[in-house]
Amino acid sequence: MKKLAIQILLAVMWLSPTLLFAQGINVSGKVVESASGVSIPGVSVTIKDIKGVGTITDKDGKFTIKAPDGSTLMFSFIGCATEAVKVTGSKFLQIALKEEIKELDELVIVGTAMKKSDLTGSVSRVSAENLKEIPTSSVIQALQGKVPGIYIQSNPAPGAKSSIKIRGNNSIQFGTNPIFVIDGLVIDGGFEMINPDDIATIDVLKDASATAIYGSRGANGVVVVTTKRGKKGAGKVTYDTWIGFQEFSKEMPLMNGSQVYDLRVDAYANTYMDKNPTKDRKAYIEKSLTNVNPLKNLIFSKDELNSYTTGISSNWLNEVTGSGFQQNHAISFSGADDKGSYFLSLNYNDQKGQIANSAYKRYSGKINLDQNVKAWLKVGTNNTFVSSNEQPVANGNTFITALRACPLLPVSGEYWYMREGKIDNQSATNPLRDLNIDKDVYSNRFLSSNYLNINPIKGLDIRTTFSADLQQVEDYTYYPTTSTQSYKSTYNGQSVQVKSKSLNWQWDNSISYNRTFSEKHKVSAMVGSNMSFFSFNYNQQNANGYNNDLFSYKYSQGASDKLNFYLGSDFSTYSMQSYLTRLNYSYDSRYYLTLTGRYDGSSKFGPSNKWGLFPSVAGSWNIVNEKFMQNQKIFDNLRLRVGYGIAGNQNIPNYGYMTIYNPSISLGSNILTNGGRYGNPDLRWEKQKQVNVGLDVAVLKGRVDFTLDYFHINNQDLLMERSTAPSSGYLKQIDNVGALENKGVEFAVNVAAIKSDDFNWDISFNIASDKNKITKLYGDVTEIFNLGGYSNNEIQREGNLFLGQSLNTIYVYKFDRIVQEKDMDYVNSLDLGSRIVKPGDILPIDRDGNKIINDLDRLVVGKKDPDYYGGLSTRVSFKRLSLNVNAVYSVGAHRISYLYETLMSSIGNSGAHSDLLNRWTPENTNTNIPRAFSDGGRFNLSDVDWAVQNASYLRISETTLSYTLPKNWMNFIKVDNLRLYMTGKNLLTFTPYKGYDPDSGDWYPSSRMYVMGLNVSF
Repeated sequence: MKKLAIQILLAVMWLSPTLLFAQGINVSGKVVESASGVSIPGVSVTIKDIKGVGTITDKDGKFTIKAPDGSTLMFSFIGCATEAVKVTGSKFLQIALKEEIKELDELVIVGTAMKKSDLTGSVSRVSAENLKEIPTSSVIQALQGKVPGIYIQSNPAPGAKSSIKIRGNNSIQFGTNPIFVIDGLVIDGGFEMINPDDIATIDVLKDASATAIYGSRGANGVVVVTTKRGKKGAGKVTYDTWIGFQEFSKEMPLMNGSQVYDLRVDAYANTYMDKNPTKDRKAYIEKSLTNVNPLKNLIFSKDELNSYTTGISSNWLNEVTGSGFQQNHAISFSGADDKGSYFLSLNYNDQKGQIANSAYKRYSGKINLDQNVKAWLKVGTNNTFVSSNEQPVANGNTFITALRACPLLPVSGEYWYMREGKIDNQSATNPLRDLNIDKDVYSNRFLSSNYLNINPIKGLDIRTTFSADLQQVEDYTYYPTTSTQSYKSTYNGQSVQVKSKSLNWQWDNSISYNRTFSEKHKVSAMVGSNMSFFSFNYNQQNANGYNNDLFSYKYSQGASDKLNFYLGSDFSTYSMQSYLTRLNYSYDSRYYLTLTGRYDGSSKFGPSNKWGLFPSVAGSWNIVNEKFMQNQKIFDNLRLRVGYGIAGNQNIPNYGYMTIYNPSISLGSNILTNGGRYGNPDLRWEKQKQVNVGLDVAVLKGRVDFTLDYFHINNQDLLMERSTAPSSGYLKQIDNVGALENKGVEFAVNVAAIKSDDFNWDISFNIASDKNKITKLYGDVTEIFNLGGYSNNEIQREGNLFLGQSLNTIYVYKFDRIVQEKDMDYVNSLDLGSRIVKPGDILPIDRDGNKIINDLDRLVVGKKDPDYYGGLSTRVSFKRLSLNVNAVYSVGAHRISYLYETLMSSIGNSGAHSDLLNRWTPENTNTNIPRAFSDGGRFNLSDVDWAVQNASYLRISETTLSYTLPKNWMNFIKVDNLRLYMTGKNLLTFTPYKGYDPDSGDWYPSSRMYVMGLNVSF
């Protein structure tokens, strides 16, 4: 009987679904991808709460299933969000699955993988979606304004490097740049060579807790780059391309030929009258300055007089500049299954600069492979090869020289030097002849990171990674017989060849363990080691006397001047060994604690001080998970973070602890010489003690979130070059003598102002401020002056260090006034040294009131670092149309514009700024622009803060309008996704800066670029 009952029960259980679905309805439909409208085969279709019944879509994405009326169908597919649809009657269903984009939750650091959520420190992330909005060949420039606390100054030259700082300055002389970590491989530079299309995420680690795992190398911040991997599903092909056309973003307002003529006459007449106050000014002008006979005219050449009388104004700049052009092409292949993933990419970038002959080309390829060999064994490799050819501006002054050329001087390649009146300016080469110089820089770089990960038991990972960074650079320059440089030095043609090679390899090993206890206690621990080796060498050869320019630098055997040549070379290495550990503990998703320690040893220090210990501790409190917050409906996230740590720095020249001698030739004999630096065996690590307090908040169901961080850094034992006693026989020595305080605030907010199916509006804003102060130099020294100039003993405006002041200061006299006739009694009461001041001249402030104007009256008038900086972006999308606008800003920085200063110092022998039309004259005294004067002995613009520029700016950096094709269109052309866009870069800049560009400076013209692009995937 019992047996029969069991059989009946089993039969009922078996028949139940059959009986149920015998009463169900037939449901059919089609599943497509929401963005592209492409049908998806292999989608799983099941009935919620009913096991054992389901189907999959066919090759056209179609399905048929019998389901009870009122039941819920579940549609799931790898890489897409699961969709639930309720069945209401027999009908055809059109199901659109959305791609499920999940940010990578791991950072690959120092050879081990770590969850981003485990980092209790200050971390900011930029995803590939953000980078896609900015068509650029440089990832660093794409980061500008995107991350609070990152200050980037761009470089508009093709292939040039932009500068980057994280949280300002934390060392006085040695080391301000962050390190870059690409798939676990640590590199110190050359980040601009990486193809932006290969990047999945960029994480910026800023505080000591986040960077402590890198020990000494993370003292100035860490930029962690994770490149793309294949995703599960069908193989994918992606092609991204854009082309851009460049034009000058600004034109300097210059005087025309007639105005420059009047300026020169005024300048020479003023000088003559100062020396001959009883003479007739008008008669002197007519006889010697405006005389049409070039033999009797003292200041104008025959060519200039001809230009003036015929009304010609020459534009030298047009002869050496033109429109710029850029193009970029990137194709990638990716895919994944349960066994592994692959990602392959190729990239070509081509840039033609706005200065003639400046260009850059880059070819790169990448292969990322991951494979699950066994259930407990995973291996992977990440490889990038980059080859580039840069053609930089051979003479860095070409742009400025052409811009400031006198408009009365006819454009001609005949001059060896730029003519100023009847005199050749031998410090200014003819920019047309500069174009004859050949310069090529070829770079090849191979980056490889290879790992093996063993997971013998649940939660335990044993990982070993070997990485290498190999770079070869060949720098060739040829100064032909037609170049001013060759003529000036009597080279008769010179070739310069410099070949260098650098190698960095690192071996990382780690053991990590993750365990959860009682569902509330989570612990993860990691111990590891690192070995790193760095080597660099170069060889240089200068050869002269080619007599002809047929072979450029390519055939040095043709150099006939065998006695006048130069050979140079150097080989250097250094190494590091490190041991590291990290412990993460969390309780009930409320309390988090991170303890980190790293023990670094560097060969740059002597035997007694090679090793340094760099610990950190950080904790966070997830307040919203507290019981007293359970019923509140305001905060979606409320997390408080606090951290303290010590980082180190060892970025000093190799062998700084030793006194180094090099061989040289003197009077035909080989001797050993020292560069003046005395070794210091007591050198030790710089120490950076950092406190960070942060707050993360999200409200309105995540529609508004912001992050606030405050940091305070004390940098001690800073490595600096200090002067030594003359009796030692040496000039300088590196020592641990300085101290620097750095503190600041960072704030970032993201707002989803409007969020709907068809219309969305997002706004992001960030601001950062960091201020530093020198708290110690060496001994009782309160200032260290940067000396130079003609006598090599003149205090320079930049590069000076002052106790209690910020780094990067500008040190000059304070501008008092343009002297008027009524001021002469006061002027005559002053001791001006060798200076002479007359009405219309500049007078500095007598700061100490002792009636003497000397170096003691100079002061710090500003700093080159901004008071605060950041970015603003907004994105508006309606269905398939999207508009994205990015802006960057900087406030409070000051900059010396050598270009504006030179144009304002013109006496009419060269190009002049139109502001000089308002210069002081006896008839125009209500002005702050000094009179024209052709002789020396006066206070110049460069002596006072008059010429120090406010470099604050607001720039509309990128504006992108994009359109994604409708689904039916993409189905017709057999593609998954197709996006067209147009971008305007550097469209508008609002600034009081009178130079060319407040961000990139004046030596190379910044440009406005118009871009057209295409993203397509199959």
